[in-house]
Formats: sequence, structure tokens, C-alpha cells
Amino acid sequence: MNKSITIMNILTKKDILNMLKAVLREDVSITTPDKKDVLIVPGYKIEHIKSGLLYTVKQVDKKNGKFYITAKSGDGNVIVIDQKEFKQYRGA
Repeated sequence: MNKSITIMNILTKKDILNMLKAVLREDVSITTPDKKDVLIVPGYKIEHIKSGLLYTVKQVDKKNGKFYITAKSGDGNVIVIDQKEFKQYRGA
């Protein structure tokens, strides 16, 4: 009789985010004010909290250890969001 052995690993949220980052390459994970991790990738919709303007993430870059998000509004306006400005935006 052949017995198969099943080995099961439990993946944590951090493990899953790391796997996604390895596959997507152009992404950034941020923690929202309500302590939820959000993975930012091209196509993700964000809203500027103060103005209510909506943007679509086009690209995520890392330069000199800092993340930058390039996003485009519905009227075609392109902006670059510095890592220190991330708190001014939320997922839409």
C-alpha cells in the first residue's frame, strides 16, 4: 500500500504579499490608517482624500530607496506621488 504524505505550510499575509511583489515587480505595499495592508499595482484606483479626485495608478517606481506612484486622472492629468504623500490618498 502506498501512503502519500501531505506537507502543508501556512502562508502569512506577509508571505503572500512578498510572493505578489516578486511576480508583479512594480508594486508597493502601504498600510492604510485602519491598519490594512494594500498592494498598489498599475490599474489600482486611488482617491485624493482632500479633493476627492480619482486617479488610476500607471506605474510604481523605487528610486534611492523611496517609492513613487505615477497616476493619471480621468481628464488625462498625470501626477507623481512621493512616498511621503501616500497618506493623502486612499483606495477608491
